[in-house]
Amino acid sequence: MRGVMSKVKLQQMLTERLGLNAPVFQLEKIGSKLAGSIVSDTFKGKSARQRQKMIWDALQAELGEDSVRWVGTLLTYTARVEYRSTHGGALNARRQNHRILSRLALPEAG
Repeated sequence: MRGVMSKVKLQQMLTERLGLNAPVFQLEKIGSKLAGSIVSDTFKGKSARQRQKMIWDALQAELGEDSVRWVGTLLTYTARVEYRSTHGGALNARRQNHRILSRLALPEAG
């Protein structure tokens, strides 16, 4: 993929590929990457690992190896209440993402 991944492109791509039900995205640009959270009841009943696998499988299918170049931490929540009660700040989000990615053995951007 050439150019820059926009928030709108990422939202559209994930919504379509995952069939997200009424998603709410909170995304921000950090360097060349987009990071943030996705709130959707589509994730209901799925573990954090399953949710991350869904996201990264969709990103890999759409962007290939560039997925780790354009997309950073994406946390997933099932409802606004879950988002508000578990959102512990950027540092905790990075730690959680690192643990999940290391379990999935996904490549990290260099």
